[in-house]
Amino acid sequence: MPVEFLTDEQAEAYGTFAEVPTRPELERFFFLDDDDRDLIALRRTDAHRLGMALQICTVRYVGRFLGEDPLAVPWEAVEYLAGQLGIADASCVKRYPERRSTVYEHAAEIQERFKYRDFTDRRWGRDLDAAVAQLRAEGHDIKDEDIARLSPLKDRHINFLGRYLFNIKASGPGQGLRPLRDPDASNEDDAEEE
Repeated sequence: MPVEFLTDEQAEAYGTFAEVPTRPELERFFFLDDDDRDLIALRRTDAHRLGMALQICTVRYVGRFLGEDPLAVPWEAVEYLAGQLGIADASCVKRYPERRSTVYEHAAEIQERFKYRDFTDRRWGRDLDAAVAQLRAEGHDIKDEDIARLSPLKDRHINFLGRYLFNIKASGPGQGLRPLRDPDASNEDDAEEE
């Protein structure tokens, strides 16, 4: 039996910026690293560089590309990215979606470059099933009703907003499943974020 777990307001905000990202969120999700900058540097105009940066960071933050309206982003995020790219006039980004296919081409390029996969892809669903089976084999009590409600809530790289994308650099096709994280081991990523 289907269960609704989102309020009408939450469903309406699904896959969008419900509010302006906080300064720590900007620093975490909208920071451009060397890989991001390498891809952005291939663009010829400031509008395309800033638009590409917005798409990279939007998919990180809300978990999906904005497609039809790639500029439906809080202005604070646009200015934050423009500052990192040395773009004096952030309003140039308004020219980014003039050629609609550019937005989709960039999204496909980002998805390919960072190896993002659609969370609803059957292959990755099988991986989730395999992870659950492994946890059960290790003696963890995993209830079927909990599995039915699995939802990738906002955690580093996965949000519950829209179509889910995640980076699978560590376990691509032909490499098998990566081992599950040991919950008792220290997590270096958590230590770096503090």
